[in-house]
Amino acid sequence: MIFKFSERLYEDLNSALGALKLEEKQLIKRLEQSVHVCIKYFTRLKDFYKENEPTGKEERIRFFKEIKPKFKSLLIFHQALLRIESRRIIGNKDALSHYYLDEVKVLTRFFEDHRDFHRYMRLNDTYLDEQYYLPGVFNVHLDPDENIIDTDTTFNTSHDNKLARLIAHELLLTYLEKTILRLNSREEIDLSTFIEEEMICWTQTNTALSETIYGWKETKALNHGKVSIARIAAYMEKVFHVELGNISDNWNYICERANKTIFLDEMKKGVLDRMALKLR
Repeated sequence: MIFKFSERLYEDLNSALGALKLEEKQLIKRLEQSVHVCIKYFTRLKDFYKENEPTGKEERIRFFKEIKPKFKSLLIFHQALLRIESRRIIGNKDALSHYYLDEVKVLTRFFEDHRDFHRYMRLNDTYLDEQYYLPGVFNVHLDPDENIIDTDTTFNTSHDNKLARLIAHELLLTYLEKTILRLNSREEIDLSTFIEEEMICWTQTNTALSETIYGWKETKALNHGKVSIARIAAYMEKVFHVELGNISDNWNYICERANKTIFLDEMKKGVLDRMALKLR
């Protein structure tokens, strides 16, 4: 019974969201209304589940693996999109592209942080379903959602919310990629190709960039030396679309290795070699 009801309810939810898209042209207002619509239909799903709770293990797993995350993901998607668009900076296409690319990096980090679970879902595995999608099961070794302890344990499992976030983030990633490409009139290519062709990205190692940053600091090349290493690192991460991690750890590694200026030496050699070619 619950699966037929859920299917009809999900169709109604998508119809309601589609109607908003046609009726309301102002993006922020439409997203606000979309969040309220998602909450309304998600509440109806929860109420129906409470009154018609499945008794069999397979049915409960199916509900928390296939049904609930579909509804919850739309709520998470519209909430996240509302946050992104309402905080969108005012600027030219380059500034906006950088803004959206920063959001892409956040999503990419989420997929990396949960790569084992992401792989499990991509491969349609089932061997952990009883651990992931049964209420009351909380295996601390499987990276469960910590928020479950503050929620209704009869309507939550250790991983259904994480799956909803995964689905929502995939939707967001698609939205952001299309937005960035549309901003730059490059709809015909994929985002990775666009970044490779249009963005200046750091393609050497993180350690190499760390060497350079400390070189700039010690030679007072930026702001007459009156800027911290942390600020330079954060700025370079934005400019070059890279994640340096802990810059102090990188520095400690550089100090401990035999050749402490590998990249700076390589850069000096490259410049001298170029000069030598010019003189021939």
